[in-house]
Amino acid sequence: MDIINAALPEAYPGGYVRHEWKILASLVQKDPSVNKKAIAEALGYSYQTVLGWFKDARYQQYESWVLRGIVPDLPKEELEKRADAYARVHDKFGFHAEEMQDRLLNILETTDDVRIQKEIAQDWLDRAGMGAPKTATRSGISVQISPELAEEFLTRAREAGLFAIPTEGTVVPGDDSTSADSPASAL
Repeated sequence: MDIINAALPEAYPGGYVRHEWKILASLVQKDPSVNKKAIAEALGYSYQTVLGWFKDARYQQYESWVLRGIVPDLPKEELEKRADAYARVHDKFGFHAEEMQDRLLNILETTDDVRIQKEIAQDWLDRAGMGAPKTATRSGISVQISPELAEEFLTRAREAGLFAIPTEGTVVPGDDSTSADSPASAL
């Protein structure tokens, strides 16, 4: 997989794009059937990370822009015909949008179902651009273990033979754990 010589599109109007996404989109452009595991291996990321990129809406918008902007796949007449059809459909939606809002408002005010009220309110806020941000938050946790509990864990691990943990007073060759600075000396 030729990552080094991948042509990277420059001026994306949607804002900042990760360098990895630029490489990924250029590889997909060259070969749409490229293996995602091979991409992950070539980029040095896990397979799950690359799958997450493919599912990310921002990456999908960028990839769509790269593919549309660089590969004109339809003749000009066909593009004009589709643009005209899109404009007609858009006009119909615009014409009926106010009526649909009134219907939703009527349902919102007359229904007793709290779930339906919630769905309508959330949808309305989302369409107005005031919905809750769709980002997952990550937070770390901190665990404090007493010295007695740590010793109990080590004793059980030794008894189970999970891994070689020396008993107290045992000197392991090549290990300078007898110094006062060593973390092992605290055990």
